[in-house]
Amino acid sequence: MIRPCVPAKLSRPRLFNITNRNVVFALLDEKQTNYPVIWISGSPGSGKTALVSSYTLERNLPVLWYLLDSGDNDIAAFFGYLAQASGEAAEDAHPALQTLIPEDLQDLANFSRRFFRSLFARLPANTVVVLDNYHTIDPASVFHEVIQQAVQELPHGIHLQVISRAAPPPRFARLVASNLLGQIDETDLYLTAEEICLIAHKSGLALDEVTLQLLQNQSEGWVTGLMLMLEQIKQSGASNPSASIDNHLVSGYFSSEVFDPAPQAMREFMIRTALLP
Repeated sequence: MIRPCVPAKLSRPRLFNITNRNVVFALLDEKQTNYPVIWISGSPGSGKTALVSSYTLERNLPVLWYLLDSGDNDIAAFFGYLAQASGEAAEDAHPALQTLIPEDLQDLANFSRRFFRSLFARLPANTVVVLDNYHTIDPASVFHEVIQQAVQELPHGIHLQVISRAAPPPRFARLVASNLLGQIDETDLYLTAEEICLIAHKSGLALDEVTLQLLQNQSEGWVTGLMLMLEQIKQSGASNPSASIDNHLVSGYFSSEVFDPAPQAMREFMIRTALLP
């Protein structure tokens, strides 16, 4: 029987020409040994999603991947998609997970505990449940309480990894204080000089020390910045690669990822404060 296609929202991202980051993989191994939840935060383009996707592939870990968006503030929709995702990840045939009905909202914590208890029982050992783009959830959403109930039901051998542009919200402070949540932040994601050299080589570029140093200084360890500058060098074919590096692509990336999606009031604020008197 041909299985229906899994929507991108519930699929581990496909990787192309990714360099495994063994140093950060080792950090993930350490965090996963000591914490049931790992919160991975960093700016757009810092390589968060690629890191988790390549890590789970390299370690051959089963994955239940969920790409969050603003629609998941509707908690009923979230439970519905999660039930669909669990059907793809489950080892054997299981009864369908319970559907959230309006009456369940009167005791959402109890419904959440029962739902996640059943969900985790369906998953193979060592499964990593990934919640990607957590920053898209409204700070006031009941979603955060639901995830805290999920953490309380995590059995040994099932792990939760959260990917976000922001640090854990204040309401997760109890999880941090209880040593249930470990963190990997942007400084952990910065590329080292050795990684920059390896990525450039894998991209088919033989760069001199001056250009490599320039790439390191200008990218400051930021993954997407490095990749955009390497692409500029490849496209220019210049005899002096460093001369072909400028910031137009980087500016365009930040515009599309940060500025354009922001509310109008925030865009005006960023414009007014970009160049202070």
